[in-house]
Amino acid sequence: MDVIHKYNFKKKIKTLLVFFCVFTFLNCQEKTISNEVLVNYKEKRAVSISITSNSSLEELNVFLKESETPIIGDFSKSKNGKIDFTPVIPFTYNEEYELKDINDNNIASFTIDNPYNKTNPELLAIFPTTDTVPENLLKMYFLFSQPMQEVGNTLDFIKITNNTTSKEVTAFLKLENELWNKEHTQLTLWLDPGRLKTDLIPNKNMGLPLNNGSKYTITISNLMRNANGIMLSQEYSKSIYVTHRDNNKPTIENWSINNVKPLTLEPLLIHFNETLDAILLRECINIYLNENLIEGKFELKNNEKSISFLPNIKWKTGNYTIYIATKLEDLAGNNLNHLFDRDLSKGISKKVDITTKIINFKIN
Repeated sequence: MDVIHKYNFKKKIKTLLVFFCVFTFLNCQEKTISNEVLVNYKEKRAVSISITSNSSLEELNVFLKESETPIIGDFSKSKNGKIDFTPVIPFTYNEEYELKDINDNNIASFTIDNPYNKTNPELLAIFPTTDTVPENLLKMYFLFSQPMQEVGNTLDFIKITNNTTSKEVTAFLKLENELWNKEHTQLTLWLDPGRLKTDLIPNKNMGLPLNNGSKYTITISNLMRNANGIMLSQEYSKSIYVTHRDNNKPTIENWSINNVKPLTLEPLLIHFNETLDAILLRECINIYLNENLIEGKFELKNNEKSISFLPNIKWKTGNYTIYIATKLEDLAGNNLNHLFDRDLSKGISKKVDITTKIINFKIN
């Protein structure tokens, strides 16, 4: 072969190779999805994502990382040629997701950042705040700084350990619909009432959830998340010592109040002589002068054995009345009318319960 023919042959080969590479590259690009994922927000929730691709919608699925179950949602083509994916439930902040094709190839990974509130939620308080509780303790409250997420069961993140035996115990009642307040910042956990009432089968078979004379540690995992998917700032714990059973109703005859001076903003202190239900205390007490409600702020004191009331305006001379709703309970669920654990063999009294009790005091 002469030199000219060799040159032309090599030139044709190079041209074919270039054409083949360009064809292959373009063909591959049709199935390639950009790694840049646009997150679309609505009312502070990540409601959808957009991504550039020419792929068929039927070939794609979105997964929570390390999950084998695709997220339920809809793929669609937008007017600008992008692919949109809208999950049935908005994405969770700070979780990592993966976009995969029909062959389970990872095409793109993305994390939903929270642009609104990146601070970690905190556990503000556990009620009762006292470290000594009766063995028939009925319930506990957990107050958080931010609305919390309800995924699975909260008891997966809260455990009780008997320090005497070093074993985890089942004390809280597991409910399908957990008891959160409207804002989702306050969780109420009940200790199993069936085990607290002495004449019921769960009590006879399993005994009380907590044992007199034992010390327990309640641990709240930092893996618990707020509504935006952000974990607690730290792990929390509370130790309690269990004492004898409380079989007495709270009674206002054991309460005392301090004297306040007129034309001052001195706080009125009501002392109960025992720890009462922290949440009910805020709901069950009101103070009136004649028929006028006195506006002000209540504050729990002394491990909920007292409550102070700071009026918005200075005290006036006159006759005051403290109204107390009788649904107010102590730690064992005994209210101002009756015990939580009543002897059913004696029957239930047909006497109509009083709904309100009163304490009168005078400011001279």
